Amino acid sequence: WDQWLSAAAAEQSATVLSDLSKLLLLTVLYQNVAGSTADGHDGVPNPFNMALSHIVNHEEQEHQNLQVANTRAESRPSHRLQVSFNKLLSSLCSTLPEDDSILLLYTFMTRNQAFKDYVLSRSNLSDLVLPLA
Repeated sequence: WDQWLSAAAAEQSATVLSDLSKLLLLTVLYQNVAGSTADGHDGVPNPFNMALSHIVNHEEQEHQNLQVANTRAESRPSHRLQVSFNKLLSSLCSTLPEDDSILLLYTFMTRNQAFKDYVLSRSNLSDLVLPLA
């Protein structure tokens, strides 16, 4: 019984941590950078938005690195942030009825073309659409 309670408490704290992480990510993505206007047209881009737009799929990047390594003896390492789009989409779909998850999904789909292409190429779009209905 004690183990079950401690496991439930650990799961609850992990949920709280993930919720706070989502809110922090949304905050830094939608903040105005010092010296910029609300519409962002003065030339000062938000570095978090720039980083978000350059995230690549981890599995796809590994496949491309193997192809490049086969054609060249030495390949340069990629400086882009690599994330598993499969895990990201699964995580977002599991919490989609929540407002912050919907906003985070919208942000990823509008600001990262690679993630948008990944989501639209999935055959199980019902996992994404049904929780929103």
